[in-house]
Amino acid sequence: MSYYDKALALRLQLLGREHPQVADTYHNMGNVYYYLGQLDKARTYYERAYQIWRAAYGPVHARIAYSYLSFGIIAAVKGDNRKALDYFERERAIKQQVYGPHHPDLAWSYNNLGLIYIRQKKYQEALQAHEQAREILAYSFGQRHPYLAQAHYNMADVYRAMGNETARLHQLQLACIAAHEWFEQEEVDANPPAEGVLDEREMLRILHQKGQSLLSLAALEPQHARQRLQQALGSFEAAAELIDYSLKSYKAESSKRFLQQLATPVYEGGIQCLFSMYQQQHDPALLQKAFTFFEKNKAFLLLSAWQASQAAQYAGLPDSLRQREQSMREALLFARARTTAETDSSRLIELRASLFDLEQQYESFVKKLEDEYPRYAELKYPRPTLRVEEVRQQLLKGQASLLEYFVGDSNVYALLINPSDAGLYHLGPSEGLRRQVQQMRNSIYTPFLTPETTDSAYRQFAATYTTHAHGLYRMLIAPLQQQLQQQVLLIPDGELGYLPFEALLTDLPQQATTFKSHPYLLHRHRFAYNYSASLLARLMRPPPASSSPSRKWLAVAPSFEEEAQTNAYASVEAFRRANMGPLRFNVQEVEGIKATFGGEVLRDERAAKQQFLALAPHFRYLHLATHGKMNDTRPAYSFLAFTPVGDSLRDKLYLHELYGLRLQADMVVLSACETGIGQLHKGEGIASLARGFFYAGARSLVTTLWSVNDAQTASLMQAFYHHLQQKRPKDAALQQAKLDQLEKSDDFHAHPYFWAGTIVMGNVQPLSQSAFPWYWLLAGMAALLLLAWLKWR
Repeated sequence: MSYYDKALALRLQLLGREHPQVADTYHNMGNVYYYLGQLDKARTYYERAYQIWRAAYGPVHARIAYSYLSFGIIAAVKGDNRKALDYFERERAIKQQVYGPHHPDLAWSYNNLGLIYIRQKKYQEALQAHEQAREILAYSFGQRHPYLAQAHYNMADVYRAMGNETARLHQLQLACIAAHEWFEQEEVDANPPAEGVLDEREMLRILHQKGQSLLSLAALEPQHARQRLQQALGSFEAAAELIDYSLKSYKAESSKRFLQQLATPVYEGGIQCLFSMYQQQHDPALLQKAFTFFEKNKAFLLLSAWQASQAAQYAGLPDSLRQREQSMREALLFARARTTAETDSSRLIELRASLFDLEQQYESFVKKLEDEYPRYAELKYPRPTLRVEEVRQQLLKGQASLLEYFVGDSNVYALLINPSDAGLYHLGPSEGLRRQVQQMRNSIYTPFLTPETTDSAYRQFAATYTTHAHGLYRMLIAPLQQQLQQQVLLIPDGELGYLPFEALLTDLPQQATTFKSHPYLLHRHRFAYNYSASLLARLMRPPPASSSPSRKWLAVAPSFEEEAQTNAYASVEAFRRANMGPLRFNVQEVEGIKATFGGEVLRDERAAKQQFLALAPHFRYLHLATHGKMNDTRPAYSFLAFTPVGDSLRDKLYLHELYGLRLQADMVVLSACETGIGQLHKGEGIASLARGFFYAGARSLVTTLWSVNDAQTASLMQAFYHHLQQKRPKDAALQQAKLDQLEKSDDFHAHPYFWAGTIVMGNVQPLSQSAFPWYWLLAGMAALLLLAWLKWR
């Protein structure tokens, strides 16, 4: 807005108050206020523009039509349909006079009229308006154009409002034809192929609504329900095929992420069909199709990036090309982060231009690598979704379940795969789920992060926690509890990625504050969290032996000075998020690791960012006991802190920098605050620091869901490593460490705040034998020799 203020001042000074270009600026300022939701201010600026334009051009001019359009939109948003209709009719009349009866702009006028007629339940008038729009667009663009498809889509909307699903379905089929180069089948069983689509987003919208229409017909026509469900599934599968096709052709990550957001309703529709069909016939093929939809909605970009990272390392590329690929990718990732963070619009234009050039250069280089090194191309792209039987063979060892969730716009589903059976569950509506999860989380950590919480407030938080922890258990776990194995490979979706499942309560306690005796789900199951089954399968595959780092353990414990709270912080929460005070137990934590496993420790001034970046790629196991901070508004600038050595950029490892790192780590432990949370991207997951380490090549992560307690975390980590030393799987080691902590704690220290925020992700197999120092092996050999000698005697 500041730029428009400057432009207005200049134009007023140079051109005077009544010049049409001054009106142009007023109208643009009105648009800004409209998008900010300040409708009355927007109306004021639109009115100023209108008065100048009318004085300059008279009552019949395109600019006057645009004024009426703007007035009409504001009236429509405010719900004043009578005024909106009057303004849109004036807009239409002027455009018809100015442009003639066949101009495309006139079609949009009829479209606006049709939308208001639907609100007024004047369906015949709405159909007439949209039919006139369709005729104009067909005259202007021919029978195959996305605009013509939109006209059919709008007519389908009218029929939906009328309750005429058959007519709605016919219009949507005509929309499919109009939005494709050669598809021409009017039978509803037929769906257009992905190749030849004129506008991917428009076709996605059409196919999704076609599937929804067929679902409605399945409910309205019980005698044809099976056929209608199969037809609906065909539409959703065609939409999913189009998404896959488009993801391969899109280059920019932002475009892929936007497409995935559009994809979630498509996948939900497919799962809805399959659940209804599965209720009637427990066909394993239906379960496989459902699993495919579940997986398509999970972390495609992360899986692609992880595979690209692995391809660059293990495809046999010459060192010079591998290094060039890494440096170009790092430059590209840094440019993307700078572009995302920039707020100066003039500077943003320069950064976007530079980013475009870097993307073109990187794409050309990668294409050349793919052409010259087929093995690189083979490794780089994700393979088709796992089959259910492959999940059993590759991921489920012993008493294990894979439990995957799907959180849609309307419903929540779960898919459970066991060694010998599987099931698909509808868990209820998704409305209110985000609020429940957030309230449970808040009730866990708020009492400990807010100074001087009263006893009364503490009890109230405890009551809120127990209510939501049990309510979420009843929704998410209870329907499938009998089939759930002891080990759970958990793949959450959406807001469930913020939820510590171990802290759910299987029953409602009689007293909310007796935390030591609460019936936590932790007592029944151990959880290994994952972004997707497809990614987990890749994390489980051992890397080539030649690529394994020669050095084993690197533990990092930076030092920080005390910081006093000042009035510069607006709240205790703001201070907590900004404060980088001393960690009094992190040195004890890393020295304990060294005593158990050996390795190298970076502490105090040696625990600098550049030192870590230089060493990390050469170690198999990394442990960082430090501060972590999530940036809610700019996720790329979430960071891990290292010992300050100068300016702040040199002591913070940002998320966007992790994307350029190449690790070969079997395990990374982030003993730091907020490393497992971040901004939620629909269809992709949470943009956390943990995700960044997976992106860099890590195979397993121990991470945190909130700001953890330094002393309790150090104790938990000590117990965790003790159980790892006993060659337990990582999820079993963490579960037992938490149970140990509960056993030795009083009610206060048994609170989930102290233990539930730490979770393990990825490949949870036990540490390899090489993780243990030679003297432990010697001790084991000595014990065996002693046992043999005693037996011989």
